[in-house]
Amino acid sequence: VAEDIATASRVGLNSHDKRYRVVTISGQMVDPSGAMTGGGNASALINKSKSSRNQIDQLEKEISILNSEYEKISTKFENIRNEKSQLISERDSIERSLDEFAEILSNEHEIGQLEEQLEAEQNRINLMEIPKLSADEISQVSVLNRKIETIAAAPAGLVILRPAGARLC
Repeated sequence: VAEDIATASRVGLNSHDKRYRVVTISGQMVDPSGAMTGGGNASALINKSKSSRNQIDQLEKEISILNSEYEKISTKFENIRNEKSQLISERDSIERSLDEFAEILSNEHEIGQLEEQLEAEQNRINLMEIPKLSADEISQVSVLNRKIETIAAAPAGLVILRPAGARLC
């Protein structure tokens, strides 16, 4: 044990035959290889320890802030994922509606074509000539109508007899 590092070096390294490991009162050491390591002074170690503790505290605060930001971002990401899922469902629903609308439009087109065909048939029917009855034919229809009314007015169970080959007209 030496008073200071200079004395420790002289004692530990000056001999050519043998070298010794020497420690100073303050904790510094001289190794036989010539390496010197310091124990430093206690106040320097305490200051270094306080500085390290401050750094640790600061890093723990940063970690806490980063964890908080991570949670916020994770929540936001999950919300966006849910919104994306909802939008996909809405898109699929809209696509189905568009398909149905396209089918309706197709049906409306077919209905329009059928309406045009119906109108053409009505016009064709309107243009057809209805045959006119002659005065003699109108007279015969009138006679037949009276005979039908007479038969219809006859009491039930009444049988009208007519000779063979006789005509009602």
